[in-house]
Amino acid sequence: MKIELIEYPSAISLDKYSALKAKMVKELLAHNSILSVYQMGSVKDPGISDLDLICVFQNDSENRNDYRSNLSQDEKLILTHGLFGVEKKDLEEALPYNLMSNLQLLGGEDMNLNKVESLNNTGLNQQIAIEYLVKMFITLDTQKTLKIVKLRSFLLLAKAISFDLKLLNISEGKLYDLVERVLKFRSIWFTNQPNKKEITNLILEFHTETKLLLERLFIDEKFYLPVNEINLPGNFNIQKADVFGSSHKGFVLPSQFKFLGKKYINLQYRLNQFQYSMPFDIPKNDSILKNRFEFTQYLVDKNRMQYPAFFPIMSSLSLY
Repeated sequence: MKIELIEYPSAISLDKYSALKAKMVKELLAHNSILSVYQMGSVKDPGISDLDLICVFQNDSENRNDYRSNLSQDEKLILTHGLFGVEKKDLEEALPYNLMSNLQLLGGEDMNLNKVESLNNTGLNQQIAIEYLVKMFITLDTQKTLKIVKLRSFLLLAKAISFDLKLLNISEGKLYDLVERVLKFRSIWFTNQPNKKEITNLILEFHTETKLLLERLFIDEKFYLPVNEINLPGNFNIQKADVFGSSHKGFVLPSQFKFLGKKYINLQYRLNQFQYSMPFDIPKNDSILKNRFEFTQYLVDKNRMQYPAFFPIMSSLSLY
């Protein structure tokens, strides 16, 4: 199958990551609404790794600045998406609901996050892992259908699958091996880059094995969503069903139009609709997953009103 690969990683020095972090921390902490700036994760593979920053806001404050919009194009290659933001009073509840830990304080007030207790809930761990696998599958499935894959994004998302497999106690198998191959590709990318055929085969295998794993998980494990039908940003829909499946309607543009860049990609998504059916339940009232969904809705609503340029700390699936 022929797939166009776009957005190849660009070599970026670690010093440029450090410089951008220092710049962002200075600018963010200059606003009286922001108490702290944390980094989530590490930069293991400069040029492939991105920068994830979390701002902790003063309670009941407001910040409507879009800090990323003022960055240079080179800086946007490091900070590939917007900032995350959460109020101080919500932080201790948001982190365990999303299994976030080992955050590094870059500047501002120390929130003593090492004291935030984990919920140690197997059902929550499985839920978060399956949510991310669903996100990964939808991303790969739509791009495979449209025959155009964002390569750096794939290398980022695929690496994160290693965390999900750990949550699911999976330490062997085809998908596990594919993740290991992604990690190897990332480590040698700028010295011995794999050829296009190798990359394409890896992407197609990843798509197949993610689907197979989800099929097994939907039989063996419980999965939950807040309502019976969910419309994700863009033309994506998830519906409750007895079996896992997908369908596509629309028109796929020929690759000759790829010279249009982002306009080509955006037009592709507007011209196509994707529907995913999967077995899931709605959680019971007062269960940890019900409370998590309700808390997520609360965070989403708050950020829309008070911090519109900041992502809430929430599920990898954009459920609200």
